[in-house]
Amino acid sequence: MVVSSQQRIDSNGFDVVVQLVTYLEENPNRSVLNELLALLRNLAATSRRSRATLIKSPLNEALIQKVVVENFAGSEASLMSCRRLLQYLGNLVGDVDDNLVIWEALLAREKIFKKMLGCDDQKTSLYSAFTLINLVRGENLPRLLNLPDLVELLELLISTVLRHENEWSLLILENVITSDRFAATFEPLSMSSKQFLLDLMCEKASHSDSSAFHVPKEFVKLFVRHVKTHLDRIRIECAYKDLVGGVLLLKMITILAHVSLDHKHALGHDIELLVMCIECLKALHAAGKKGKEGCDTRSDFDALVGNKAEIYEHPLFSLKRDLVRLIGNMSHKNKLNQDTVRELQGLELLCDLSPLDARNPGITQWVILALRNLLENNSENQKVIAALTQISVPKDSPVLKELGLQFT
Repeated sequence: MVVSSQQRIDSNGFDVVVQLVTYLEENPNRSVLNELLALLRNLAATSRRSRATLIKSPLNEALIQKVVVENFAGSEASLMSCRRLLQYLGNLVGDVDDNLVIWEALLAREKIFKKMLGCDDQKTSLYSAFTLINLVRGENLPRLLNLPDLVELLELLISTVLRHENEWSLLILENVITSDRFAATFEPLSMSSKQFLLDLMCEKASHSDSSAFHVPKEFVKLFVRHVKTHLDRIRIECAYKDLVGGVLLLKMITILAHVSLDHKHALGHDIELLVMCIECLKALHAAGKKGKEGCDTRSDFDALVGNKAEIYEHPLFSLKRDLVRLIGNMSHKNKLNQDTVRELQGLELLCDLSPLDARNPGITQWVILALRNLLENNSENQKVIAALTQISVPKDSPVLKELGLQFT
């Protein structure tokens, strides 16, 4: 029995399904099974009425048992059945509110479902994630976050993005990072998975429509604790031996710099964080003047040609720049923070950090933006900069020109 006519599927769909199920019970046949799955996939994709009826059918449990449990062996024949079943289930639950029965049916075969998700076959992996995102999107996300082995599943989803460029897995992860409840699961993840998710957050935060992306408050608290702990260690040692840990720290600082402009998080009120950023920046700058590797300013660009690893692979790479950015953002339209930076001699420090530096690409631009935020509507800070031009900062300094400041 072969059903290939779309017209026949539309007009006689359910009758054909019944006939095929009866036939399969009496005559197990892979090709007929695949025809049935293709029919169901098309019915679920084209008719909301069909979805509402099929979601309640015991047929789903029987098919999951037959295809997933009995027949998933990794062969091409079994993969075809799995792909079509997953497409059917993904279409079926897409806009049906009451899809708990499908979630529970797959959860009961969790180990096998994970095998399909992590399958070397790209399409099987893709359709597994397609079904999963439709089961956990929106108000159903807690289903995923409440799983006892959530860490393992997230690691698997990340691996499918990296191996297969699985867009549905990526969409699941994008949903996860917007949830406060996920913050508690972040620490147990592997370092590479943490880096992936922080990269994803940085990308979402820096996107042109980043106003639609909000970092959850619990994540902000986690990042602030982490940054404070590591900045204090760096301030004391002026070193950081862990390259991967350094990368994570910089990404957290980047995210906090984005968050600091969102008044909902009240990050601008964290004076302790601001002070720690300034003191760490002071220590790094002082160590750099003494020639400490990683803290020193490198403007000898010609000498670095062909030897970029010396710069880019250092754990402190771009830390000064990112601290300048965070200090500047935390001072935006915040009089208390503006004054705190001045009282800690932060204005002088920023001016001293303005030269081009291969270890901190773009630092000059961030110094300019930071000073702009610090001088805005703050006459005391403006006086400090005016005094600096009389002592050590040339009146034709590019930093002052960019700020639009002229002193006589």
